[in-house]
Amino acid sequence: MGKLLYLVGTLLLSGGFKTMLVGAGLGLATSQLILALTNRYITSALNGVSGIGGSMVAFLGLSGADVAISIIIGAVVARATINSVKLSLVKAAA
Repeated sequence: MGKLLYLVGTLLLSGGFKTMLVGAGLGLATSQLILALTNRYITSALNGVSGIGGSMVAFLGLSGADVAISIIIGAVVARATINSVKLSLVKAAA
């Protein structure tokens, strides 16, 4: 039974399935790195904003600056994720 399992595993991991698993692993690792860096920068930005007075924060909220900033951060994260997927696919193909 062990030899049969080994043979099936070898056949599955010899072709495109192996490439797919490697690509998925690179994608997951890259996305976790991007998420960690993004969370770090968001935390530092929030710590920097904590020194602003209450009226300034209220003005930023009324003007929609918080929504604009979140849209910009989302776009940057989306672009970084798309570029990292392209990079991992190029490395896997080479």
